[in-house]
Amino acid sequence: MKSAIGILSLIITLSIIPFAFADIPFDQVAQQEIKIYVGNGADARVVHDIRDFNGTAKVEFIDGHSNLNVPCLLSCPYELDNAEQNFEASKYMVFKQYPAFHTDLTVEYDLENVMELNDGLWKWNFSDDSNPGFYFDDGIDIVFINSAPIDISQAPGIKCLGSGGDSCEIILEFFDKDQTLSSSFIEPYILIQTDGKISNFKIEKNIIKFDVKKQGQYVLIDIPTNVIIEKPNVYAVEAAKEPNDSNKLKLFTYEKDGITKLVFRSYTIGTNWITGLDIDSPESTEGGGCLIATAAYGSEMAPQVQFLREIRDNTVLQTQSGTSFMTAFNSFYYTFSPTIADYERENPVFKEAVKVGLTPLLTSLTILNYVDIDTEQEMLGYGIGIIMLNIGMYFVAPTVVVVILKNRRGNTLMEKKKEINIGKLP
Repeated sequence: MKSAIGILSLIITLSIIPFAFADIPFDQVAQQEIKIYVGNGADARVVHDIRDFNGTAKVEFIDGHSNLNVPCLLSCPYELDNAEQNFEASKYMVFKQYPAFHTDLTVEYDLENVMELNDGLWKWNFSDDSNPGFYFDDGIDIVFINSAPIDISQAPGIKCLGSGGDSCEIILEFFDKDQTLSSSFIEPYILIQTDGKISNFKIEKNIIKFDVKKQGQYVLIDIPTNVIIEKPNVYAVEAAKEPNDSNKLKLFTYEKDGITKLVFRSYTIGTNWITGLDIDSPESTEGGGCLIATAAYGSEMAPQVQFLREIRDNTVLQTQSGTSFMTAFNSFYYTFSPTIADYERENPVFKEAVKVGLTPLLTSLTILNYVDIDTEQEMLGYGIGIIMLNIGMYFVAPTVVVVILKNRRGNTLMEKKKEINIGKLP
C-alpha cells in the first residue's frame, strides 16, 4: 500500500493488523466535519470531527499536513503498513478500533507556513476537494474571500462551498490583529487600515481624499455613523482628476455601536474620494487620534493610549480654552505624526526610543487626575504649568546635564594638563 494506515485499538498486535486491513473500505471516506482554525500567524490547525464512528474511518488529509494528533479516552496507537512511509507523505489514513466502543473520532494536524504576511495582511491560496469551515481568532472581524469582505464579528466562522459543492478554491485574506503592522493611522475620529501606504490625506466638506500607492490595495475606514448624511460612494481616479460614475468602486458598509466601517479595494494608483459625509459636524471634530502613542504601544487599547484619550476628552475638551488648544495642536500634530508613526512601525529601535520619550509626558499628565478643573482660568493655569514642566523635562534638564558633563570634561582635561606641566619642571 502507498497510503498511511492508522489503527485505534485497546489492544494492538502485529498479528491482527493484516486481518484488520482486509475489512476496511478504502474507497469510502468517513462522514465528517472539517474545521480549520486560523490564528494570528502563518500556521493553521485542522480538525476532522467524525460523529458517526462505526469502527472504521477513512480520513483524507489537506496538503501540507504535519504533527498528527488523535485525542482519545484511552491509548490510541496506530501503525503504518509501510515502514518507509510517514504521516507527512500520506494522502489519507484509515483508522480501526477493537472493539468498536467509540462513537466519534477526532483527528488533528497542523498546516505549517501556509499563509504569507505582507504589509499587515495575511494571504492564503487555499485549494482542496473538501468543504471545510474556517474559524478565526477573536479580534479578526473582517476577512476577504476572493477579494470580497465578509463580516464575521457575529459568526464563529465561514463555510467554504466551491462550485458544485465538491471542492474549495479560495484566496483567503485578513488583517493581522496588530493594527500597527497594516499602516493604520487615525485622523480625528477616523481610523484607516490598509495594506499599503497612503498619503495626502485631506478632509473637506462632505469629502475625504487620500492617495493610494499600489493596485489592489485594501482600505478599511472606521467612521462615526452620525457623519454619514447620505449613501457614501467611493471613487478611484488618477492624480489631479475629478471623479465620475465610471470611477466608482464597489463599497461594503458595516455598522456597529455607532461606528460604520467602509470597506473597498482600490485598483487604481491615484486618489480615492469618499463622498456623502458631513465630516465637519461638531460631533466629529472633537478629539483626534494618538498616532505616535498608538504606534509606540501597539494598539489603541493600550493603557497609555487610553489614558491620553481620557485626559483629552474628559478634561481638556471640557473647556473652551482647552478645545481651542486642541484645535490648534491637531492642525500642527497631524502634519508630522503619520510619518513618525510609519517609521515606528518600520524601525523597532526607534519605536522603543519613542516609548522612553513619551514617559515624561505621561507622568506629567497624571497631575490632571488629581485636580478639579471647573473654570477657564484653572484650565489655563494647569495647562501652562504642565507645558512648562514638559519644557523643563525635555529641554532644560537635558541642556543642564550636557553643560555639567561638558564642564566636568573640561575640568578633567585641565587637571591632566597641569599634571603634564608639573612633570616638565626642571
